[in-house]
Amino acid sequence: MYDVKEGVFLKMSRKGVEEGRKCKKQALVQLFTKHGTSTAISK
Repeated sequence: MYDVKEGVFLKMSRKGVEEGRKCKKQALVQLFTKHGTSTAISK
């Protein structure tokens, strides 16, 4: 069971890598806009 779950997780992570990056970028942008545009510009 553990091996199967691991394989499925790897497949999901591979598929969701790009989507995860997009979500992370969106979350970071939201955080930066909340804290101030100066931080977003610096990074």
